[in-house]
Amino acid sequence: YRGVLPTVLRDAPASGVYLLLYSKFLDAALAVPGIDQAPRAVVNFVSGIAAGAVATVVTNPPDVVRTRMQLQFLAVRPTMSKGAVGGVK
Repeated sequence: YRGVLPTVLRDAPASGVYLLLYSKFLDAALAVPGIDQAPRAVVNFVSGIAAGAVATVVTNPPDVVRTRMQLQFLAVRPTMSKGAVGGVK
C-alpha cells in the first residue's frame, strides 16, 4: 500500500481540476461569437483536451513522487514484484 496516499492526493485534485477547467473552457468556447456554427462535439472535444492538458501539468509532480515511492519499495523488497505475468498467476 505504499504510495496509496500520494495516488489519492493526485487523483482527487486531478479530477477536480479537470472538471472545473472543462466547465470553464466550455463556457468560454460557447461565448465565442459564431461558435454555434461548429459541431458541438468538436467544441466539447477541444474543451476536454485543454482541460486534460492543464490538469496533467498540474498533477504530474505528485504522480512522479508516487511512482518513486513505489519503486523504492520494490527496490527494498524485490521478491514482491513478479511482473505482469506473475501477478496474474
